[in-house]
Amino acid sequence: MQEGIEALIDCAVNRVGMVHAKPVSAFTIYNCLLNWKSFQAEKTCVFDQLLQMLDTAAKNDNVADDLAYWLANASSLLILLQTNLKASTRTGLRKQKGLLKMEEGLHASSGRHQVEANYPALLFKLQLTTFVEAMYTTTRENLKKELTPLLSVAIQAPRAAKASIVRGQSFKNTDSPRKSFSDARGSAFSNSIAESPRKSFSDARGPSFKNSMQESHWKSITDNLSDSYIMLQENGVPAILIEKIMCQIFSFINVQLFNSILLRRECCTFSNGEYLKYGLSELEAWCEKLEELQIGSAWDELEHIKQATAFLALNVQQLYRICTQYWDDKYNSQSLSPNVLNNMRALMTDETSDVDSSDFLLDDDAR
Repeated sequence: MQEGIEALIDCAVNRVGMVHAKPVSAFTIYNCLLNWKSFQAEKTCVFDQLLQMLDTAAKNDNVADDLAYWLANASSLLILLQTNLKASTRTGLRKQKGLLKMEEGLHASSGRHQVEANYPALLFKLQLTTFVEAMYTTTRENLKKELTPLLSVAIQAPRAAKASIVRGQSFKNTDSPRKSFSDARGSAFSNSIAESPRKSFSDARGPSFKNSMQESHWKSITDNLSDSYIMLQENGVPAILIEKIMCQIFSFINVQLFNSILLRRECCTFSNGEYLKYGLSELEAWCEKLEELQIGSAWDELEHIKQATAFLALNVQQLYRICTQYWDDKYNSQSLSPNVLNNMRALMTDETSDVDSSDFLLDDDAR
């Protein structure tokens, strides 16, 4: 029995890969436990040894690919346990609620009848849930750490890009020096994203950053998202966990960008609004390309930064028109003060001789 347990652990540690997009180690562990009748045992050491294996793996959380591998196998094993085990009438353990209540949303169609499990097996399931939650959290936080420096650079339009808005010029394209996870694998995934034909978040965004050397900032972000997605997928992390991670990553992007606008005055400019529009259009393209690959409602998580960017990208005439048209039909509260409106009107006078023109309207340039 002990030799079998050691061989099983060696199998898991040596990363035997996947079959039909399912982690082999998780299913091997489950089948061995089933054949050894460990689930029905009143006392066994196999669960303790498996937990020790996972504990050792969790401590090596600075290697993202390894952590994704163990998250995939631990969560897949948990799905199998939650789907196929039922508490023996002799046990007093109650079902635990938490992040990974896999009965809802996750379907492991093993085709097996449920197996009655005694206390050691049910305790193992609860402890495994704790491990999966910890691995999930660490994986998500590591991905956030990778994105943070990229977002801090991409939040503000560079001087060269600001100057191009004034001059109506663009810059030569400079490829991002970043060598991506997906490029190293020659994956068609990243190629398909790059070739995505679409109508973007900012079809009428005005000045184009597409050929700017600063494009590399936003390209690094989409490359990072692609690398993260591929890493999780290639290690066999269940689709529902990938979807949840990507939605939470986009929520993090939304918070970081929106808070930067609120806290940094230099980010609240028209040129910066145009720059963020370009960046959001790249994120939208990335999301649209992955819709069929199950990232859920990740794009919807950017609600606040999309609204703020749209506001920043309005010109003075458009802002003035909205402010003068606005009225509170519910509480009858005051809008902007007359002094503010007069200052805005003065700015428009400096820009155009006809402040009552229709320059604030959008053009229908559809062809």
